[in-house]
Amino acid sequence: LGYRAVFVLQAVFSLGLFILTTKYMPELRKGEGRLLNTRVLCSLVFALFIAFVVLAVTSPSLGFAMSAIALLMIFVITCTRANPPFLDTSLLKQKTILSAIAGAFLNYCSLFTATFLLPFFLHSRFEMESSAIGALMSVHPVTMAFVASPAGTLSDRFGSRFLSSLGMFLLSGGLLGLALASNTPYAVAGFMFIIGAGTGIFVAPNTNALLSTAPRNVQGSASAILALSRNLGMISGIALSATLSVANSSKVTDNDGIRVAWLVGALLAFVGALVVLLRDVAGKNEHGA
Repeated sequence: LGYRAVFVLQAVFSLGLFILTTKYMPELRKGEGRLLNTRVLCSLVFALFIAFVVLAVTSPSLGFAMSAIALLMIFVITCTRANPPFLDTSLLKQKTILSAIAGAFLNYCSLFTATFLLPFFLHSRFEMESSAIGALMSVHPVTMAFVASPAGTLSDRFGSRFLSSLGMFLLSGGLLGLALASNTPYAVAGFMFIIGAGTGIFVAPNTNALLSTAPRNVQGSASAILALSRNLGMISGIALSATLSVANSSKVTDNDGIRVAWLVGALLAFVGALVVLLRDVAGKNEHGA
């Protein structure tokens, strides 16, 4: 199967989750079916929105762009007018929540400028085999996995704001290193370690800040908005990095174009660090965020 085995594994895993959900999820109470239908509709509209965003970026067209804008408007209107609202926009009026959402978007946008372009860079710059590229790419998620849990514990004791901003500064530094000093595979691995540590330090405290600020009855909506911002960040990071790489070179695999994309990613992460660092923590419900 080769690389296709990854997708087969994901399909099996998803099927298992579907079976478990069908077996153990409680039956809907009276009146919940209508709400579920609204959520399904919102999810479908948003999926179409993402599809048209990708089409607008990869095959520039006014029609695709206008369709994406129209679908986004339909999504927002449908979700905010549902009873109860599927998307509670009142959460965005709280500065800590807004900064956490903006920080998550910028974090994943910056991160995916690195992870999307790195395989092309490693292959073109060092002529590495796919297995070696995969091993080097694993440095980031493994580091993140080890760092995230202690970072969450520390955020419970000391607050989230400075930890989150530290993580974003590390991410910015790692991307800057990739752009300017990735002369050997070992240097790349070192910078990916920094990026993984920065991401791990950022994610748990930032999520903690959002959930400790959101009222208990809308924490599900707050989590959904945070997940939405992460996914939009991933998509935007991939689209931005590909566009910058091609715009500054003749092809995606050109190293100069890739370095430009990483520099922009470093700038976005730096802006994200400032957004998180300067968040207002005066509210009495913000729990040291």
